[in-house]
Amino acid sequence: MPTKVFDYLTTGLDVLILSQGDPTDSALHDLLVGVEGVHFVSDDADAIAAFLSGFTPAPHSANRAEPFSRRVSTLDLISLLHEVGPEVAMDFPER
Repeated sequence: MPTKVFDYLTTGLDVLILSQGDPTDSALHDLLVGVEGVHFVSDDADAIAAFLSGFTPAPHSANRAEPFSRRVSTLDLISLLHEVGPEVAMDFPER
């Protein structure tokens, strides 16, 4: 399940995402491009072997998952509601 990826980000470990076809052709790739330690590889033995032959694991900050947290998503939504207008935003705190 793709949403499990966000839990994996909090471990501080590298995350290898296997995909059928072009690994850069997915919404998940578009969302996670540039996040440290996230690697997209085609789901075939040759591509996986090629990736692993040059791969060196590295520790990563568990904070890399913060931009995808419920808290940040909620604050972004509140910000958007404030942009629409105070009558829609009610009394939510600004971000």
